[in-house]
Amino acid sequence: IFLVCLVIKLWQSTIRFKVRGGAGLFKDIHSPIIVVIWHNRIFTTPMLMRRYHKKFPLAGLISPSKDGAILAEMFKNFGVQTVRGSSDRRGLASILELVRVLKSASICITPDGPRGPMYKIKKGVLKVAELSGQPIMAIRATYSSYITLKPAWDKFMLPLPFSTITLDGEKFTFEELAKDAQSRGITPERRLEQILGD
Repeated sequence: IFLVCLVIKLWQSTIRFKVRGGAGLFKDIHSPIIVVIWHNRIFTTPMLMRRYHKKFPLAGLISPSKDGAILAEMFKNFGVQTVRGSSDRRGLASILELVRVLKSASICITPDGPRGPMYKIKKGVLKVAELSGQPIMAIRATYSSYITLKPAWDKFMLPLPFSTITLDGEKFTFEELAKDAQSRGITPERRLEQILGD
């Protein structure tokens, strides 16, 4: 795992970022936040947080499965704390643990993980935002060049070395999202799907 992580770190060191839109709001954030990004762009997250949100440590929600145990060890190599759980297993306990972690660390959630459906929001992320009162930062990451792992359920995207990742982001509270969704006659989950795009 250490060697795999070393290769990934070297790979990520060649990646360039272009920030536009609300993603620049990272510089104005002075408290932990809930970073939301699609599962197939999670490769972006450690780099993103190291470069733009150094004030707080980062924690991630990882499945309690055997595969999740391997991923947790990899996260540790990147300095990312882990909370084991998912919407299917340890759901309520995971939500409460994330709310607790948000008092001192930002968290990253892939709202369509760990098994999909792809680009469909599960309720857990919004429940964490509602209970904690911390803002959501919805991140859209576009890769200039990448490969797709087609066998994966989410068609996982890997940016090629020396490629550019363009970041767009929007920051809002759960209350703001819910009010916006109500005005459009849709659920907060559906509105967040629209914001994240595909």
